[in-house]
Amino acid sequence: MREVPTYNILGVKINAISNSNFLAILAETILSTRQCVIANHNLHSVYLRHHDEKMQGYYEQAQYV
Repeated sequence: MREVPTYNILGVKINAISNSNFLAILAETILSTRQCVIANHNLHSVYLRHHDEKMQGYYEQAQYV
């Protein structure tokens, strides 16, 4: 897993991933045949992250958000 800056915004984990880092993460994941969860946030998902246990679990298991 690549080291990327991580921030806590509105109570959720956010990774600062550039386009080039994102592509490198995808390439490394494909070449290693390992699984990697890359989650995306929008305002509704931030709401769900705070109010839905399943969404909380999803975002907690994600390697990158």
